[in-house]
Amino acid sequence: MAKAKQTAALNPHRGEAKWGAYKLCLTLNALVEIEEGLGVSLSKMGSALANPSMKQLRLILGALVRGGGAMVKDGDTERPPTDDEVGRELLDIPAATRAIEQAFIAAGVFTPGKTGDAPAPQL
Repeated sequence: MAKAKQTAALNPHRGEAKWGAYKLCLTLNALVEIEEGLGVSLSKMGSALANPSMKQLRLILGALVRGGGAMVKDGDTERPPTDDEVGRELLDIPAATRAIEQAFIAAGVFTPGKTGDAPAPQL
């Protein structure tokens, strides 16, 4: 796999967060991907995110990375990275979970109550 293209500076007005070289953004499409991947509605997402499996963590990061606009060069074309490609960079799990939390905070849908709270959307 070719390396994912480095992303530009964060745009706080768009609700972006950083994870390594990636920009994360909880776009509507990312939210739909997460909802479909976890098999829960937005209102139940908080409990589903409280203890994610590695597969779910990879799914969430993949959706947020694609929401942040990452692209992978594939020959003469570029495409968004797959969950598997994002998962290959999932080495520091605590950093990844903090980045997910920061993406939900940046999007304005989560206000942490205490360390370790799941990023439940504020409806």
